[in-house]
Amino acid sequence: MSLSETTDAAARSWNALLAKYKPDTRRSVLQLVLSAVLFVATWFLMYAVHDRAYWLTLLLAVPAAFFLIRLFIIQHDCGHGSFFRSTKVADTVGSLIGVLSLTPYHYWKKTHAIHHATSGNLEHRGFGDIETKTVAEYLALSRRGRFNYRVYRHPVTLFVIGAVVMRGAGCTVNDIVDRDFDARVARTATRPIASGQITVLQAAMFLGLELLLGLAVLVQFNPFTVALGISSLALVALYPFMKRITYWPQLFLGFTFNWGALVGWAAVRGDLALPAIMLYAAGVFWTLGYDTIYAHQDKEHDALIGIKSTALKLGQVTRPWLIGFYAAAVLLMAAAGQFAGLNWPYFAVLAAGTVHLAWQVNTLDIGDPRNCLAKFKSNRDFGLIVLAGIVGGQIIA
Repeated sequence: MSLSETTDAAARSWNALLAKYKPDTRRSVLQLVLSAVLFVATWFLMYAVHDRAYWLTLLLAVPAAFFLIRLFIIQHDCGHGSFFRSTKVADTVGSLIGVLSLTPYHYWKKTHAIHHATSGNLEHRGFGDIETKTVAEYLALSRRGRFNYRVYRHPVTLFVIGAVVMRGAGCTVNDIVDRDFDARVARTATRPIASGQITVLQAAMFLGLELLLGLAVLVQFNPFTVALGISSLALVALYPFMKRITYWPQLFLGFTFNWGALVGWAAVRGDLALPAIMLYAAGVFWTLGYDTIYAHQDKEHDALIGIKSTALKLGQVTRPWLIGFYAAAVLLMAAAGQFAGLNWPYFAVLAAGTVHLAWQVNTLDIGDPRNCLAKFKSNRDFGLIVLAGIVGGQIIA
C-alpha cells in the first residue's frame, strides 16, 4: 500500500470514529437561544432595578457574567466548526456574539487557530495573552533579561497578581454595597465611596477593570482552574449581604478569601486533593479568628445600625472561641502539610506560628479598638510565617 493510500485509509477511519460527534443542530439552536434569552433577561432586570436596589443589580451581574461567558464559549465553538454543521451559519452566529463579547470573530478565529497550531512549540512565535519567547529569543537575552522573563512567566507571579486583583475586587463590591452603612460609622466614613469622593458608577467601572485583569490572569491556567476561579464570583457577590442576614458573616468571608488555596493547587496539579481542601478549611477557621477580632472595633456602631457579626454574637466569650478557631486552623494546616509530604521545617515553623496566635489571644482586649486593630494586623505576620514554613518544607529535607 502506498503512502497516499495509507493516508486516505487513516482519514476514512478517523472520519468514521468522529461521525457520531458531529454537531446536533437542534441542541445547538436550543443552547444558543437559552443562553441569549437568559443573558438579555438578566441585563433587563439589572436595568429595571438599578434605581431601586443597587445591591440587587450587583447580584444579578453574576448570572449575567456567566451567561456572557456561555455565549463566548459558543463563539469559540463556532470558530472551531464544532457548534453548527454549516460554516456559514457558524460564522454568522460567531460574528453576532462577537459584538457582545467585544471579541472580533474572524480575527479571533484566525489567531486562535494559529494558537492551537503553535502552542507549546518554542521554536516558533505563537499567539497568546502572555508573551512566550522562542528558545532562540530566550538565549539571546542577557542574564538579567532571562531572570526577569522567568519571574514574569512564573506561576507564583500570576498567583500574586491574581490574589491582589481579586481581593481588591471583593473589597470594591463590599464598599459599594455597604456605602450607606460605612457613612454612619466614624472609622469607615472616610472611605472613598461612603464619603462621596468617587461615585458608584466610577467604582463599578473600576470593579469591571479588576475583574478583567483577574480573568486575564485566570485564563493562563488549565480549564479546571478557570472554572474553579470563576465559581468564586458567586461568593464574592454574596458575602457583603451576609452581615444583614446572619451573625456569622466572618464564616462567609472565610469561604471567599481562602478560595485561592483551591485555585493554586488546581493550577499546579490540575485537580483538587485532600491537602488543598484541608488548607482551605484551615484558612476559613483562621479568617473566623482574625475577622472576629477586627469586628470588635465597631461592635457598638454595628449594633446601632443593624449589622450582624461574630463579635456581637460571641461577646464576652470571644476568647475561648478564638482559641477553638485558631486551634482548628493550626491542626488542619499541620494535617495538610503531612498529606502534602512537606518536610520537618514546615512543622517547626508552624509551631512558631502557633505561639504567635497564642500571643494574640492572650493579649487581646476586645474593649480597646486600637488593641483589636493591632492584633488583626499581626495576622499578616502569621501568614508570612506559614509561607516561610511551606517554602522551607519544600526545599529543606
